[in-house]
Amino acid sequence: MEFYHVFEVSEVTEDMPRSTDSDPDSNSTIAALRRGWQGQPRIIRWPVYTFAIWAVLVMLIQISAPAPNVESMPTSCPEGSLNCVRVAADGTSFRADGLQPPLVEGTIGEARRVIWLWLEEEQGGKHLRSNSEQMGAVLFFHGQDNTNFWFFPDDIFALTECESGGNRTLVTLQSQSRLGVGDIGENHARLSSLITYLNDYQWSGESCDFFDPDDPINTID
Repeated sequence: MEFYHVFEVSEVTEDMPRSTDSDPDSNSTIAALRRGWQGQPRIIRWPVYTFAIWAVLVMLIQISAPAPNVESMPTSCPEGSLNCVRVAADGTSFRADGLQPPLVEGTIGEARRVIWLWLEEEQGGKHLRSNSEQMGAVLFFHGQDNTNFWFFPDDIFALTECESGGNRTLVTLQSQSRLGVGDIGENHARLSSLITYLNDYQWSGESCDFFDPDDPINTID
């Protein structure tokens, strides 16, 4: 009787589909594709391998450096940082190396919008956050720019406000890397490019405090 039960289970088990069973046509197709790829010359295979490794590394860089939640302009660069450059008129400039904060002949909203246009159209970056401070007298902008090739994500912060005792808009700028211990001059070059762009821009000539949030010149969309 015991032998009969063992035999019965064995029969049922043999009739059941096995998890290791596979479609012969599928296996042959995969094998053919593998042989075809391995048969390609190295001059074709190695660039593909290199690109795949680069793509994975770029993806890992993006995952390891998410955008920080920053709601207002940083007051300074981190002390001793080699990954940050700040250009300001209040004595907090850091690693500026001759860069001066721009004074532009336009509204604070116009200045913020032009910074956004420069970031997206000239650099291929993106806008992350913008808001107003001090009852709309000061505007804050936070954007993301990426380095060439490795696409390291860096933050760029801007504050636009009226100059003290004048009608022009004063722009405070800070560019900061999220990863690494040194920026190899990337942040300085970025702010230098932006300052040149702002200085060469054809401004409206409006007083800095003439800010209509519904005017397209002051909006970011």
